[in-house]
Amino acid sequence: MFANLKSGELMALAGLILLVVHKTMRRQLLKSPGPVKGLRLFWLQWGDLTVFLIILGGLTLMYAQK
Repeated sequence: MFANLKSGELMALAGLILLVVHKTMRRQLLKSPGPVKGLRLFWLQWGDLTVFLIILGGLTLMYAQK
């Protein structure tokens, strides 16, 4: 099934999977009683931008491989 996918399609698919994971992780972190520190705080602040750039990179690769 995934054997026929090109690198751009795989990158965009990985970005979408990361987006789902990020949204569920964000809900859990915001509901947690204690303060968020370290890598979790970084991911809470910059996760949306990171996922957006991964998806954008995948779409750019798909366009370039046309």
